[in-house]
Amino acid sequence: MKAKLRRLPHQTLPVTSSRSGMTGHEVCDGIPKEEADAIRDELLNFVRDSNPHILEDLHQRPFMVVDSTNRYRESLGRYLETFDKMPIVRLFSRNSSDEVQYHQSHPILYLKTEGPIRYPVGKHGLAFTFIALGQLSDVNGFLALGSLNPTSFNLESGQALHCLGDLEQRFGTGGGGLAILIAWMTIRISRRLTKSQDIGSGEDSTISIGKGIGTSTA
Repeated sequence: MKAKLRRLPHQTLPVTSSRSGMTGHEVCDGIPKEEADAIRDELLNFVRDSNPHILEDLHQRPFMVVDSTNRYRESLGRYLETFDKMPIVRLFSRNSSDEVQYHQSHPILYLKTEGPIRYPVGKHGLAFTFIALGQLSDVNGFLALGSLNPTSFNLESGQALHCLGDLEQRFGTGGGGLAILIAWMTIRISRRLTKSQDIGSGEDSTISIGKGIGTSTA
């Protein structure tokens, strides 16, 4: 489900970042911790009410999209309203933020799996932002990036990881973590996509949530 955004008053976010060289990812501030924790609790309650065993069962895919809530949509709207695209621009090695477009976003729940899952390199011209809802690491399902020596992350609640879509993604067997997933693309890629080739749909799209973020059909 695509989040419906409404314009909200401008708010200034703290700006700090941890750049991982030219590795295609960057950790920055995202949303306030209290806000992220509240969204996490709300989404977890919704998930447990809908499927009480989903957090304990083993699954074939490492994460799933969950329905958004009003609190989630309002927080996402504030984040996008004040978001500085420069971290994404740097990842794309672009000179102008006008060449980077917001595509869409979803709340996602990381699932327990029977074994590690690896998604190969995806498509150029695509980037993702993951905002941690609660602490997020490989213990509760968060991804590692890279093929030879994958980089693991330990995000505090509210922190954001920006990464390129062409990095290999690896998932362990843990689950239970929650994140806001935002997709960005260059204008060149945006012009090539049809309405049916968005996140969660489109058999040919490499940004199909049903097949993970990458191109795997696992």
